[in-house]
Amino acid sequence: YKKSLLTKSAALSNLSQNEDRIMEFMSSSIRTEVQSPGFLYIFGGPGTGKTTAVTGCVTEAKKWAGDNNYDTPHICFVNVGSLMTSSGNGLHEAMLNKIVASLEIDQKANQKMVEKQLHRKTLILVLDEIDMMFKKSHGARSWFSTLISWADDKKMRFSMIGISNCVNDDNANLVRELAGLSNDLHSPQEHRELAFSAYTEEDILAILQARVGTRIIDLKALDLISRRVAASSG
Repeated sequence: YKKSLLTKSAALSNLSQNEDRIMEFMSSSIRTEVQSPGFLYIFGGPGTGKTTAVTGCVTEAKKWAGDNNYDTPHICFVNVGSLMTSSGNGLHEAMLNKIVASLEIDQKANQKMVEKQLHRKTLILVLDEIDMMFKKSHGARSWFSTLISWADDKKMRFSMIGISNCVNDDNANLVRELAGLSNDLHSPQEHRELAFSAYTEEDILAILQARVGTRIIDLKALDLISRRVAASSG
């Protein structure tokens, strides 16, 4: 997605590297001759491109699968915050229903039937706002631990991506704990985590130049906008 932008600044270059990491994770999920890569935890402040990058990589991954003669993966994208607000069912049941729909199997399928399907069908589960799981829902720890056990089961064709706006608060640390990740971001397990940094003034200017150009809006105006936005939010 953002590889088409002017990637001259360090943060945008890092963003491109993050997209490469996500694509590597997804392609490993799709390849039947290798084991599932498990769980990838993506975190960073709001508006840093996490969800956009994953969504773009999903499209690329499906194309990659076709180009390399693999079955198109089943993708289940869940915004946890929205699911908890809109669903009258418990989190476990609501999310399981979404997984069943993504796998295109009998709507009445229970958890055991889903687990059986995951031994032959590739599913990438994307949980946006994953930290929201633990704020209001009872039983979230147990269900999340089940999902992690699926991701760790090398006989299953299941992998999971968690996206969080939190970095080191209690919920973010709980995700790391239940997923078997270390709280030390520089530990040997850091390859299972992916940090998205805030945009700098140079990043924002590069994006505006790529998308808007300077024919309609003068470069000085774009520069001013970039400085204001970077100063207020990043």
